[in-house]
Amino acid sequence: MGGVRRPLFFAFALLLISATVCLADDGNAGWTVIQKERGITVSRRVQAGLDLPAFRGQGRIRGHVVQLLAVMLDLKAVGRWAYGVHASRPLQRIDARTHLLYLRSDLPWPLRDRDMVVRSTVEVVRPGEEFHIALRCEPDAHPEADAIRVRRCASSLHLRKIDAETTEVDYVMSLDPGGRLPRWSAEWATKKTPFETLVALEKRAASSQGQYATAVHDWSAAL
Repeated sequence: MGGVRRPLFFAFALLLISATVCLADDGNAGWTVIQKERGITVSRRVQAGLDLPAFRGQGRIRGHVVQLLAVMLDLKAVGRWAYGVHASRPLQRIDARTHLLYLRSDLPWPLRDRDMVVRSTVEVVRPGEEFHIALRCEPDAHPEADAIRVRRCASSLHLRKIDAETTEVDYVMSLDPGGRLPRWSAEWATKKTPFETLVALEKRAASSQGQYATAVHDWSAAL
C-alpha cells in the first residue's frame, strides 16, 4: 500500500480484543463514550489485567449488510478497509465459514513490524439480515518471520441490516501489541481505529459494487 505508513495499532483495529475478555454481548456495561462523529460512536472500557482499554465503534453506515460482509470476507484485500493493515493473505480454509488469516502491519523505524494469525468465523444470525464475525489469535498456526507475533487477540464485528442501503455495525477491539511501544501512542491509535475503519468500510462497500456478486448471492441465502 502506498502513502504514509500507519502504526500497528491501526492495523489490528478490526481484530483485537484480548483473549481474556469475554466476547458475549454485554450491552453497554462499563463503556464510556469518548467521541461521536458522522453517526459513529466510539467508546472505551477498562480491561482487567491489560494496560490498554478496549475500544468500540458503533454506527450506521451506508451499504447493504451482505455487501459489507462480502467486503470483509475478501481475505486478500483486508488492507483496503481495515485501518492500518498493510498485508493480508488467507492461510487455510477450514470450512465454508472458517478460515485462518495472516495479517501484517508495518511500523516506522526503529519499531519492529507486527504480525498475527487469526481464525475468522462467520455466524449467520438471520439469513440475509444479520451476521457476526469472530476472530481469535492462533499464534502458533503459522511460522514466525521477521516481525513480532501478536499472541493474545480476539475481536468481534456484528452486522445488522437496517434497510437495503444501511447497516448497523458494532465493532469491539483492544490491543496488546507485545514488545516495547509507548503506551500513550498505542492508546491514541487504538482510539482512532474504530472510527477510521468504519468510514473506510463504508467507502469500500460503495466502490466494490458488483465485484462480489457471487459472495453476495451465496451469503444472502446462507442458513
